Amino acid sequence: MTPKDKNYGYSPFEGCYVFPHVYGGDTMRCHGTLEYRDNYWIWLKVEEEFGRYLRRLFLLGNGTKLQRPSNDSHITVASSHEVTDDYRVMYEYYKLLMPNGTKLPFTVDLNLWTNGNAYWYPVKSVAIEDFREKLGLPREREFSIHFAIGYLTQNENVVY
Repeated sequence: MTPKDKNYGYSPFEGCYVFPHVYGGDTMRCHGTLEYRDNYWIWLKVEEEFGRYLRRLFLLGNGTKLQRPSNDSHITVASSHEVTDDYRVMYEYYKLLMPNGTKLPFTVDLNLWTNGNAYWYPVKSVAIEDFREKLGLPREREFSIHFAIGYLTQNENVVY
């Protein structure tokens, strides 16, 4: 399906489509690109403008400016906290099979969550869950799969 199909709404972000046809829809379907990081982290890199756009909507709706996350816009697929010997082997294997830049789809639930400092949107992605399973990890992360948009105060100890 494409944005021209009747079930999709237009989004200004490459590869993102809003459901239903307005920005106030419940979900936004997007894709990100795999990025293998140091210390066995794997991210799904998301367009930087997407995070900036969601922070701007938060500012307009709440009158509060969020600090952007200290790292680029991303969804954590696997973190160094989950590393096992089996995972290290599978990490190196899939780094060759699914190199940096491989696109994976995901859907953002546009119901904002917070712990009082960090703000994030839940993410659903069968592709991410399948990839985690192939790496020998549980399908879901301990802190669930999500897209962090910002913080009220800088807190480097927040795991996301």
